[in-house]
Amino acid sequence: MSSAAQSVSILMLIAAAGLASVGMFGVQHRRQPGARGFAVSMFGTAAWTLVLSVNIWPRQFLPVYVSMTLRNG
Repeated sequence: MSSAAQSVSILMLIAAAGLASVGMFGVQHRRQPGARGFAVSMFGTAAWTLVLSVNIWPRQFLPVYVSMTLRNG
């Protein structure tokens, strides 16, 4: 198991949690102009980061076809 890849994956999971919390700020202020789009983009970026962290994790979480579907979906 590569400790560098695992460290990067853990950092990406932390970043995804931070992005989701920033997206919640947009949800809380959804009546302000641009807040909905901001929230959607933050949640999308958090999901993208989460999928990438699962794909670069040194051990295989999911079967290859599920992993590639998430990556290319």
